[in-house]
Amino acid sequence: MDLTRKKTILVAVDFSHATERTLQTGLALAQSWNMELALCHVCRPVAVTPATSLLPLSDEFVMQEEAHRSLVKLVAQAQQHGVSAKPHVRVGDPSLAILELAHELHAVAIVLGSHGNGGLMHKLLGSVPTKVARESTVPVIVVPPNLSATWTLATRGAETSTATLATKNDKESRQWANGPR
Repeated sequence: MDLTRKKTILVAVDFSHATERTLQTGLALAQSWNMELALCHVCRPVAVTPATSLLPLSDEFVMQEEAHRSLVKLVAQAQQHGVSAKPHVRVGDPSLAILELAHELHAVAIVLGSHGNGGLMHKLLGSVPTKVARESTVPVIVVPPNLSATWTLATRGAETSTATLATKNDKESRQWANGPR
């Protein structure tokens, strides 16, 4: 194992309204813990049916290219905040692909957003954050849809830093001290 390599936080995004707050959470953690980000998007494979069999096979490639371009923009945003980041596009089941990438990268944590959607589909299929949290071997931070706009990052001395997040529904703050070891 390379001891000089910075530790990585995997931030999975889907380019929905949850992306910005998920990225901001990952950035706050990476800054606080002096880590780099792996920004990931998972494209679902195009199902071949009689209706879609007439579509060019390049459609899936185009989807991946668009995802990569969008991730590169997020990488630039991370770099503007002084955080090193790399883009990763995968194709497949989102929860499995996120878990596999976290394992490959030896990620110390996974950050992903929740849309707050419930209902029948969630009951039948479960959500990506639920599946990832259930199967992950590293901490999973699910960013709720009602996360406040700002994180408070404070440094106490050279060895301790704290990231505090507050939600609209949770007046008590949760704190992570020192980050993962």
